[in-house]
Parts: sequence; C-alpha cells; structure tokens
Amino acid sequence: MRNLKRVLSLALASVMLLGMMVIGAGAADKTAADLTDMDKVTNTEAVNLMVDLGIIEGKPDGSFAPTEGVDRATMAKLITYIMMGDVDATIFEGTVTDLTDIDTNWAEGYIKYCYSNGIISGDGQGHFFPTQGVTVVQAAKMLLVALGYDADNRGYQSNSNWSVNIMKDAQTTGLMDGISATATDSLTRDGAAQMIFNALFADTVEPQYQYDMGTQYIVRYDPAASLAETMYNGLTKVTGTVETSGANTVIANATPASVNGVSMNGTKTGLSTTPAQTNMKVVFYVDKNGKLVSSAAVSKAATVYEIPVGLTDGAATKSGTVQNWLKGEGLSYTTETLESTPSVVTYSDAAPKTTENTALKAVITGLKAGQVATAVANGDGVITNITIISKKVANVSSAAKTKVDDETTYVYGLPGITGTGTSAKFNGIAATTETVVGYESLSKGDVVAYYTDGEKLYYENLETVVGQLTSAASNGGLTISGTKYYVSGLTGAMKLDDVKKVGYNKDVTYWLDPTGYIVKAEAVTEETTTQYAIVLDTKKIDGEGWNENASYEAKLLFTDGTSQIVKVSTVDGKKVDGDNFATLTKNAFVTYSTDKNSKYELKVVKADEKVTLPSLGTTITSGVAQFDGVNVGNSKTIFIVKGEDDKFTVTTGIANAPAYKSGVTGVALAENGIVSIVYITGGVASSTTSDANYVYVDASKYDYYPAVTDVTDAYKEFKAIVDGETTTVKVKAGSAADTKIGTTSGLYDLTYTDGLVTAAKDATTVEGVSYNGDVVKAGETYWTVNDNTVVYVIEDNAATQIAASDIEKDSNDKVAVVAVDDSTVGSSTAKVIYIVKVADAD
Repeated sequence: MRNLKRVLSLALASVMLLGMMVIGAGAADKTAADLTDMDKVTNTEAVNLMVDLGIIEGKPDGSFAPTEGVDRATMAKLITYIMMGDVDATIFEGTVTDLTDIDTNWAEGYIKYCYSNGIISGDGQGHFFPTQGVTVVQAAKMLLVALGYDADNRGYQSNSNWSVNIMKDAQTTGLMDGISATATDSLTRDGAAQMIFNALFADTVEPQYQYDMGTQYIVRYDPAASLAETMYNGLTKVTGTVETSGANTVIANATPASVNGVSMNGTKTGLSTTPAQTNMKVVFYVDKNGKLVSSAAVSKAATVYEIPVGLTDGAATKSGTVQNWLKGEGLSYTTETLESTPSVVTYSDAAPKTTENTALKAVITGLKAGQVATAVANGDGVITNITIISKKVANVSSAAKTKVDDETTYVYGLPGITGTGTSAKFNGIAATTETVVGYESLSKGDVVAYYTDGEKLYYENLETVVGQLTSAASNGGLTISGTKYYVSGLTGAMKLDDVKKVGYNKDVTYWLDPTGYIVKAEAVTEETTTQYAIVLDTKKIDGEGWNENASYEAKLLFTDGTSQIVKVSTVDGKKVDGDNFATLTKNAFVTYSTDKNSKYELKVVKADEKVTLPSLGTTITSGVAQFDGVNVGNSKTIFIVKGEDDKFTVTTGIANAPAYKSGVTGVALAENGIVSIVYITGGVASSTTSDANYVYVDASKYDYYPAVTDVTDAYKEFKAIVDGETTTVKVKAGSAADTKIGTTSGLYDLTYTDGLVTAAKDATTVEGVSYNGDVVKAGETYWTVNDNTVVYVIEDNAATQIAASDIEKDSNDKVAVVAVDDSTVGSSTAKVIYIVKVADAD
C-alpha cells in the first residue's frame, strides 16, 4: 500500500509503529448506551459501534445529533482514528505540507497525517478549507485512499470524471451501503458513521506493480484483511435473540454460537437492552477473543407500526377492526396470527411489565384512549413484539424539591416519587436529576402525565384548551366549541360522566393528554383582580380653623415600582380614624380602591386560607422555583427592590429575580402557596447576573434613558452577551462603570446596585488558547475540562457555544476562564471559558 507506506519522517516512524498496533475495544468515555437521541438515528448499528469504539463521539449534551454536518477537519480526525486509533495528533504537527490554512486549526495534526499519506490533497493552491462541510464524494475519496487505492491511478484527482470514478469504487467496495445521499450532498454525522462502519469491514487492498522502461505502474489491487480485523482486534458481528433484557442481557440462538471458544449465548455482562427488545433479534459485536465490544444491542432492521386506539373485533372488510388494520398495513391477519401471542411490554408508572400469553387480537382491542402502542413484525408479516406506553395522570401539588448530597442532586415532592431528600425513589430507583426528566418546569397546579422505562422517570406538562361543551354523543364524543374530543382512558384521568358534570355552555378548561384526549375539566371562574400596595409611610395632618378635622395620608408603593402619597378615606371598611390608621404599619401589604372623591380605601392584608405573608430566606437565586430556598415563585412573581433615595426596581418572574448572596430583608405576599410579590429592603447583592461571572459588553453604541423621578436613575443600555445569550445591560449614567466601559467593548466583571451596573472591572484574560486531550491551555495555565465545561467564542459582538474539543489553537485570542469553584486563577477544572477572537496581525 504505497499511500500507507509513505514515510512522514524518521522522527515519527516509531510513533506510527505504536499507532498501528491493534486497538483495544471499550476505549470510549461515553458509550452508545449513554446517547439520549438514538431514536432519531437512522444507522443505529453503525452509530452504536462507532461510538463504542471511540471513533465518533457523542455531543457534550449527551446527544449524537445525527443530522448535523461533518466538516473536513473532523473527517480527517475520523480517518486518523480508524487508521491509528486515539493517537495524540500533536506528534504530526511538525510534518511539512503546502497547506496554508490549517496551522491554527484544532485538527492540524490529523490533517497533516492524512495529507502525508495521500488521503487528502487540498485544492492545489495550498488550501484545505478545514471548516467547510465535507460532501459524500469527498468523504468517499478519503476512505478509498485509506483502504489502499491510489488516487491518481483510480482517477480520483486530476481527472474530469473524478466524481464518477470515486462513486463507482465507493459502490463496488460497499462504502455506500445504507447511504441514500448523492455525491454532492453534505455528509451528516449519521451518514459518516455508516460510511466509516462500511470502511472498517471492507477489504483493504494492496496495489501490485510492474515496470515498463523503468516506470512503475499499478496492474491490479489484491484484497487484504479489513481494518476491523487488523486494527480493531478482529471485530466480529453476532446476531441473537434477547431472552432477558436489562443491563446484562441474556442472549439465545446466537450466530455464531461461539467466538474463539467463548459462547455467545447466555448472559452478556455489560450488554444493555430495553424490555421492548425482549424476544427480538439483535446485533452486537465482540473481538476475536469473544470479549464484548458493544454497550447496547441493536435491533435488527424492522418496520415499526403504530397501532390505532379503538380497533374492534370483526370481519376484515369492516372498517375499524383489527383485521382491517392488519390488512391495510400488509400484515398477517389469519386466524392463527390473530391468536398468536406477541411479547408485550407495557411502560407505566410502575416497573415495565412483559406479557407473553395474551392473543394479538385481545391486546389490540384492549388498548385504551391515550395509550401509545407500537408493533414490530417478522419477515412473514406476523407481529412479534408490541410496546405500550400507558402514562399516569396526576395533579402537581408543589414545585419539585431538590437536595444535594455528595455531588448527587435528589428530586422529590412530585407524583410518582416516594420519600424525601436522599431517600427519594421511584420504583426503587433513586430519584435524581440524572434519572428524573422534565421536572424543572413543573409548579403547583400543573397537570402531568408520567411513566418510567425502568431506568428514568419522564414527566410531561399537559396542555389545555378553553371552550364550551355544547353536545355529547352516544359514542362518548364531546363537541367543545365546534371541535370533537374524547375522554382519555389513562389512569388518573376523569371519567366521561364527571367531565360532562362540569357543565354545558360555559367556559371550561380542559387538560389534554399527549395524544389529545381529555384527562381533566375545570370550570373557569371569574376572579376579581386584587390590587396590592405596600405602605412606605403614614402621616396624620391635624386640622386647622373651625372644622379642625384631621386628614390622613399614606405613601404607597405600587407593584409597578411607582410610589404616591394618597389621602385615605377608610381602613378595613371603616372610616379612617386614629386607631385604625395606626394599623397601617411600615412595609405592610394593603389592598386598595378609590372612592368617588379619589380618596383611597385601604384594607390591611391578613393571612387567611388563600393569602399568606411568609418570611423571606436570606439569599435569593434567579431561575429556580424556590428562589430564596424557602418560598416558591413562578413566572408571575413580582420582585420590587428598594434602592437609594426611595427609588425602586421591578422585575417579573423567577427567571429575572435579583440575586442576593446574603442578608436579604423585606416582606412577601403569597397566594395559594405561590409568592406573588416580594419587596426587598436590603441585602448583599451578587456581583453579577451571569452565573459565569463575566459579561461581554458591546460598547460601540447604546441607548440613553433619562432619570424618572422616584423610579430610576438615568442609565445607558448596552448590547451585551450574558451566559452566551445576546441581551442588554443597564449601566448607571455617570457611574464608575460608565467611565470604565466608555466605548471599549470587552469582557467585564460587573457590579449591580438596584438593577443598574455601577462598577466594572476588566475580566482576567490571557493571550493564546489550545486544546489537547481534555486539557485547555490558556496563556501559560492549563485547565482540565469535562462534559459540564461551557465554552463561548465571541467574535464580531456575537457569541457561539462550542465543545471544548472544538477549540481552535490561536496564539493571540483573549481568553478568560472561570473555575468550578468560581475562581479565575490557578490550575483546576474550568467551568466556563470565554474566547474573544482577535484578528491576526498582518
């Protein structure tokens, strides 16, 4: 293989020999069993194996992202991996090439390896275009050369028919098996996995040469062992039937029955399958010694059929029957198959249940509205497996509670979870942020549907419609504002009669399960909006002259942040006098209305069944339901912060709550257990709204807002990047922050006072950044990174979040790093990395 025998340099020879040694299996940090979006992957067998071998990685968020494209730099890395394994690419960075656009690219070493071996060639003008997406034909050419084909001899380059020549050989060698894309299509991650999978198991070739007048030329290509055999320790494909599913699958009827004397039947420790794969044929991989390589078994290719709810027994010619549906799908509906007993796995709020002895027809006719059922058939059209998801419906009585213990966060207080704190469980499984999905957005009053797959608990917040029930059909259909609905059969859903009892011809809120069936109905009640205010001060003004009638005034703070001195006419429904006026204490909540003389009628808010006046915790964190660690807020909670000179700042929603790290003082008012108003009179505010400590301010332009008496100081509103999101920050006009920022865009550490930035200092930055094997070098300091590390690249006043592994080497970019302990100095694990792009000097 001339291309693979091309010598890079004597210095690299020994390293390459080490790289060409057999690659062991199971090197991947994250296996296919860890991926969260395998249901969106088309080439499941290929993706599973490529991820398990560590050739292709999942994304930092745990997904595979099958439809994302692959750039040319990444393709060079993937080919280097299949040729040499997880090699340190920096050893190739000294290799000389004529490529001028790769020296600062993160994949420089991989590109130079491929270039030196003829796998890539560039455009002939010194360009490789590493960030451009790779097309199917470009990837095919790289893989064909990696297999041993000579690019010049086969007409892959310097030939007008190069694309045709490449695609012809790609088809012949099997590289295009399972690929439906055309030559010029962009290659997706899903497609890349399939092409590399095909390349692993394709024969490599060795060119055979002859000489004519001293000139060497290729006369043929002899087949040689595949990369799967030579580089990946004899990868062997095994098919079998899942006898018992779980983390340690039991396999039966394996082919081959043994590998190197190791039986492929029986328990396969570490091979994961789901209950729905019980009795299904699956594929997994072992090495030549019979050692398991795969982390999850992949079901053999099969068509999945969604079974409609409501099918009945009857003749095949009658619509809406089991037989008619089977016939329409091209499935078997003989007497024998109707009485066959498929493997049925039911997911509900309990542990998954497998049933083997119920006739197919009985299973289908027994489905209830709201259940989701899918079927898999064998080659004869006989249904062999059915999966039923039967969610449970429940009301949420409070937002989820969490408790952190030894770096594990436990979730409790929701339907389906028993115990509290570290004892929280569902079906015996610890309820943590890793095993409970969809809990974050739930709050009191929500209605959810939930189920477990035996490993995780899934919540779905149900949608509502508001309408009037005008008629009910004998078949259970309900006409609501002109649309037909039916009642769900899920556990916990209201019965049909109970739904109808809520009432006809009046506004009703209906909750719908995920498939659109009604689970709950509740009449809409008109609520009188209560207007609240906070007493800031009071004053009795003695009368003068003949009347000598005293007047009573109160300074009120309203929920929009404005304050006003008003004349009081009544307190708690009685004409104001000295006694009841004394009940209007400072910081007391009152309700108000006005009489015909525009005087205020005030009522002091007292705790009752609906309203409470809870004490505030000493800290406030934005974006969490228990904003002060004690009380629960939501998107409607109003936060009013008292500033200097009786100026007030108002924000709405827990996502926008002001952050305080200690010493919070103030009062709160809650309705039905949810805090609706928070008035903060003091506390030590957090220094920044950004969890990552730094904010990028675009100082090239701003909007100026003049002061509003008793509301806010004058401020400038700058465009900014906070936690990777484009937003704005308000800088107090004339403050130290205003002077510091001026017209200089950059990363700043900001200090807030009453919602306005009042102080700013430059972020701690260094020059130069590079990435190598989960270590980022910023300046001269090394930082370890993990899956939780967030990386923002800021260029042209816009931010892009990337994976740490995608950091491009650059010697003059400005870099700021925040460690997991929120420090900005020292060598440790990085929590957030900011890279501000700086143009290279001419």
